Amino acid sequence: MKKFLTAVALTVSFVPVAFAQGAAAPARLHARGARAAFARLNLSADQKQQIRAIRQADRQQNQALYSSFRAEVAEYRQLRQGAGRGVRNGSRGHG
Repeated sequence: MKKFLTAVALTVSFVPVAFAQGAAAPARLHARGARAAFARLNLSADQKQQIRAIRQADRQQNQALYSSFRAEVAEYRQLRQGAGRGVRNGSRGHG
């Protein structure tokens, strides 16, 4: 049972990573699905608390990772937009 709880908690904790680029609506829909799935498991109050504790610890542990990922995505978007402007203006720098 402990392996099962760990597997469930790990699976749920990685959901935010999948939607870290700002797709809020699908993330909310997915979260509702996760809540419904947990409701069907008929977990005890103690098991639910264990999952909450694992998710909270994971969130705290990965907070720096999420922040750096968001910064890298923002930097990538800036670079991509800058490169797109160069192509449109014909100033690609071939030569």
